[in-house]
Amino acid sequence: MPGPASIVPPADRISARRTAFLLYAIDVTLAICHEIDAARWREWELIHLPGGAQAFVALHLLLVPFLLVGLTAIATCHRWSHGFLLATAMTGLTGFFFHLFMIAVGDWRFREPLSGAVILGLGITSLALLVADAAVTPRHHSRRKVAAPYGAGHHPVRNFTTERPVRGPG
Repeated sequence: MPGPASIVPPADRISARRTAFLLYAIDVTLAICHEIDAARWREWELIHLPGGAQAFVALHLLLVPFLLVGLTAIATCHRWSHGFLLATAMTGLTGFFFHLFMIAVGDWRFREPLSGAVILGLGITSLALLVADAAVTPRHHSRRKVAAPYGAGHHPVRNFTTERPVRGPG
C-alpha cells in the first residue's frame, strides 16, 4: 500500500514542502526562545545536568548548529531532511511532555504566561511537523532497486519550490 507522500500530487507535494519548511522554522524559533527562557529558569538544575550551567551552554553549542543545518537541509530538499524533521519534532514533543509532567508534579518553573505559551507552541508545531513530514517524505514499499537519474552517488541540490536541480554558475 502506498504511503501518504506517494499519493500526493507533485504540485501539492511542493506546497507540503513549503509548509514543512515554515513549520520547521517556527519550531526552531520556539525551541531557541525556550532555551533562552530555560537559562533564566536554570533548567540544568531541573534535569540534574552534570556540569551545571557550563554543560548547558556546551550542549547548546551542538544543538543550535544542528537546528540551523536542518533548516538548510529542508530548504534544499536534501536526503537528510526527513531525519532533521523527525528528530526536531520528536525533541520538541519530548520537551513539551517533560515540562507538562514537571508542572503536574508541582514544579514552579516555566509557569509565567510567555514561558507556557512558548512550550505549548513548541508542542503544537512539533506535532504539526510530524504530520507535515508524513506528507512530504516518500514511502517506498518496493524492495526493487531503481536506477539513479543522475548516476550513482550523485545527489543534486534541489530547490524546495520547484523540485528541479539548482543550476550552478556556468
